[in-house]
Amino acid sequence: LDLDANPAKADNILLKGLPKVKTQATWIPWTYERIARSSGYGAGVISPAWYKLLFFTPENAVIEWMAQVARLLREEDLDASSAHIIEAVRLANTLAALRNMQLPGIDELYEAAKTIFTSGQDSPFELIEQRLIIGESMGEVPSEIPNVPLQQDIEAQIKSLKLTKYQTPEGVWLKATKAKPKGGLDLRNEYDREQSYFLHRLNLIGIPWGREEIASGRERSTKNEYWFLKWKPEFVLQMIEAGMWGNTVEMASTNLSLQQAKEAASLVELTELLDAAIKANLPNAMDRLVTILRDMAALTKDVQHLMMALPTLVNILRYGDVRKTDLGMLETMLGELVPRICVGLPSAAAALDDDASQKFFDLIVQTHRSLTLLNDSSYLKAWRDVLASVSDSNAMHGTLQGVSTRLLFDSQVINIEEAAEKMSYALSAGAEVQKAAGWIEGFLFGSGLLLIHNPGLWNIIDGWVSSLNPTNFQTLLPLLRRTFSAFAKPEREKM
Repeated sequence: LDLDANPAKADNILLKGLPKVKTQATWIPWTYERIARSSGYGAGVISPAWYKLLFFTPENAVIEWMAQVARLLREEDLDASSAHIIEAVRLANTLAALRNMQLPGIDELYEAAKTIFTSGQDSPFELIEQRLIIGESMGEVPSEIPNVPLQQDIEAQIKSLKLTKYQTPEGVWLKATKAKPKGGLDLRNEYDREQSYFLHRLNLIGIPWGREEIASGRERSTKNEYWFLKWKPEFVLQMIEAGMWGNTVEMASTNLSLQQAKEAASLVELTELLDAAIKANLPNAMDRLVTILRDMAALTKDVQHLMMALPTLVNILRYGDVRKTDLGMLETMLGELVPRICVGLPSAAAALDDDASQKFFDLIVQTHRSLTLLNDSSYLKAWRDVLASVSDSNAMHGTLQGVSTRLLFDSQVINIEEAAEKMSYALSAGAEVQKAAGWIEGFLFGSGLLLIHNPGLWNIIDGWVSSLNPTNFQTLLPLLRRTFSAFAKPEREKM
């Protein structure tokens, strides 16, 4: 830099009158991934892990690298013996000699290792390639260097929420005890809620220190969360990167959520983002997210997309009160969404092929469960009217007619005699055989107890199967096997 050609006086004139702003500077620790050429770093190298071996142990670098291959493969439960290492080293040196090289390079090492250890297969090496070629080392920043504000806020909250003891690479369950090995947070407790908010916010900004486990059985509850915490050194770097979104965890997760909402391409993405924002307690983001969601829903004409978004919205509305969240806007939005689904479903689900009808099959079941969970009488009435329309429409695929009939029966809208009448009609002699088989598949989804406890239904199916000619029976056998194989073994034995 030529200081004479760029005098400070010109800079001072340019800056004169501008307000002074207090700033801080910090250092960012390097990682092998960041200094590798594949990251886009112009001065990077192909394999930082290999060049480290060359620098510190040039005489035994090839042997050390092959030993590392064996160790990583063993960690993945793959065969890697000392004989493999010896042969791979010999082959790497032979390749280098054939190519007029004094020492094998990363290409020769990789080719030799893949040939000897995995017989030329790529898939085993895909499991270890990142650790083997790039490496996972990370530098350290001196303690006297100031941290970025976000990192300071995270470290302060870790201390205030008493999570310091969980910063371990081994991985532990939050609040685990002998009596409760998985621990668990009780969201009715304010302190536990704050810990939950903090972990959800970290996940939103890309720092997955905690992984929420979906509980099952006796542990399953809307008031409890189960977190597995595993600390990784690279989280420090991710904190620095996330600092561009805000100086606190709440601010950064709010700003990043809103940016992701602007870039979202579907209603499902938005509903999942809203769910995450509610779990993270981001009041400054929720109103904006609901507005963006309503705008996209208003412009969405595809009934499938509306049905796919519904379960998450219902779960938020049904269980959001555990976190003391105001969800009034969502109730209004649901009042707009459900009628549109009910109006659009019959035409959208008509005249579909097997693959398309299977998608609608799953969506109909999900929507039914969601609206049953919500238990709103007006929504349920409109939905059951739609199910009745689908059940009676010959334009529908057999599986959709069957599952609609089953859901009406489960909801006690029709009784067993009416269900038997519909089944008898669907399996009548004039019905197309493939459609009849689809009707059975849709009607019998879930459990075979319906047939066991209702002999009349069983006799109708038994008579229909018995009436099939050999050609039709062989054609439908895979579909019938698929239908009945979904039942529990005791149910199949009883039948």
